[in-house]
Amino acid sequence: EVFDELADTFEEKLVSHLSYRVPWDLYQTVHRVRPPLKEGGWRVLDLGSGTGLCGRIFKEYVCGISDGDGSEEGATATTTTTTAAMTGGAMLGCDLSPKMVGKCEESGDYTEVRLQDVHEALRQEEAGSLNLVLSADTFIYVGQLEECFALVAQALTVSGLFAFSIEELRGKEKEDEKEDEQRLATLTTTVSHLSAAAREIDDATVPEFRLVSSGRYAQTHAYILRLLAAHGLELRVSVEVQIRKESTVPIPGRIYVAEKPGVRWQR
Repeated sequence: EVFDELADTFEEKLVSHLSYRVPWDLYQTVHRVRPPLKEGGWRVLDLGSGTGLCGRIFKEYVCGISDGDGSEEGATATTTTTTAAMTGGAMLGCDLSPKMVGKCEESGDYTEVRLQDVHEALRQEEAGSLNLVLSADTFIYVGQLEECFALVAQALTVSGLFAFSIEELRGKEKEDEKEDEQRLATLTTTVSHLSAAAREIDDATVPEFRLVSSGRYAQTHAYILRLLAAHGLELRVSVEVQIRKESTVPIPGRIYVAEKPGVRWQR
């Protein structure tokens, strides 16, 4: 219901007010790994498609090379292309908000948009049927990612790509940091005790994912690497990014592009 209420202004608020650039950053990173073919033809699934930014920006992978370059200007210039012009590929989307689904359908950038969660959408795909799975700022609403990664690995074709972003959990929340400071303050000032306290704090376990103070989930880099390895996906690129701003404070995140290994792709 919240996203239904925000559907009409969601994109503008994200991009203009929160300095949101994840879909464009994701496009540039995927492009570095594998630029689109002239003829297009990819089958792409956009997990949590929202208002359709990724469908617009990644259209070249489905339709073939156009004048767009993944920038805001290029994306805007190609929005009039309809699914009828897509040559052999498909841009698929899914979202839990009916109004967001409606926005994507109105855009003409998607072959099909489903009212489903990410797991349902992936289960619906045949094994080895997808060339690219996208998740731009969706995993902040999922948290635990084991099932999702397993389903992505199954749905990707050999040499298919999985491109996604996370809000990175780099350490403890502020509440835990205050607790550590209080513990240190009560310790004796002897060097030996201070050293022991420092080791104790450094060794404290950081969870693999956590619901943070913003009400969103953040995951650790180590968690992502573990999941990729567990499901046979090879990391191609990992880039630190600012995923948005909250009260003018940059929120740290990462963009990943992983590949389902097999026969090496050739241009």
